[in-house]
Amino acid sequence: MGEEDTLHDTGQSALLASGLVFVCFGGAVFVRRALDSIFSDVQGLRDTENSTGKYIGMLERLLIFILVLTNSLEGVTFLFAAKSITRYKRISEEQNFAEYYLIGTLLSIIWALTVGLGLRAILANGL
Repeated sequence: MGEEDTLHDTGQSALLASGLVFVCFGGAVFVRRALDSIFSDVQGLRDTENSTGKYIGMLERLLIFILVLTNSLEGVTFLFAAKSITRYKRISEEQNFAEYYLIGTLLSIIWALTVGLGLRAILANGL
C-alpha cells in the first residue's frame, strides 16, 4: 500500500466521519429550526422533559445514512413504517401532533437521504 493509497483511505474515512456528524447533529439543528419556523406553538408537541425525540431523530438519520451508503434504500421505508406504528395512537388522536410528527420525520428523512446520497456520489467519483 503506497502513500497515495493511504491518503485516499484517510480522505474517505474523514469524509465518512464528517458525514456522520453532519447527518446526525446538523440534521438535528435543521429539523428543529424548520419545525420552529413552521409551527408557531410547539408546546406539547415536542418532548420537553427530555430529549428523546431529538435522540430518536439522530438515530433515525444515522440509520438512513448507513442504509444509503450500503445501497439498502428499501430499509428507509421500513424505518418510516415502524416509526409511524409506534406513534400511531397519538397521531390518530391529535391532529397538531400528527402534522408536527410527519413534517419532522419527512424533513429528517430528506436530510439523511440528501447527505447520504451526496456522500455516496462523492465517494463513487473518487473526490
